[in-house]
Amino acid sequence: MIDVREVLSKRDSRLATIGRSETVMAAINRFGHGLSRCLMVTEGDALVGVVSIRDVVRHIDAHGADALAMEVSAVMTRDVTTVDPEARLDAVAQVFADSDFNHLPVVDDGVLVGVV
Repeated sequence: MIDVREVLSKRDSRLATIGRSETVMAAINRFGHGLSRCLMVTEGDALVGVVSIRDVVRHIDAHGADALAMEVSAVMTRDVTTVDPEARLDAVAQVFADSDFNHLPVVDDGVLVGVV
């Protein structure tokens, strides 16, 4: 059975990341470059949250233009579901089926190593 590590080895290794203290406007700029609709929020190599375009739009709707200067940490989801690189694809498929996730971070010993 194929595992997540094998899938990641065949993909572009660049990750769409942003720091928690960067601004919402910086996140919008990264979304504008089209790499991803979801950014992994990192502190060093560690995953501390995720922020999606949907999160940003909701935040702007709630706070208006002031939201653009706020830190990503105000918008991000902190309780992130992750998978291990050795996770089997059938298990990952079940996580997607049981949730409304579009992206699932892959974390190995606390270090973000990819996204499926």
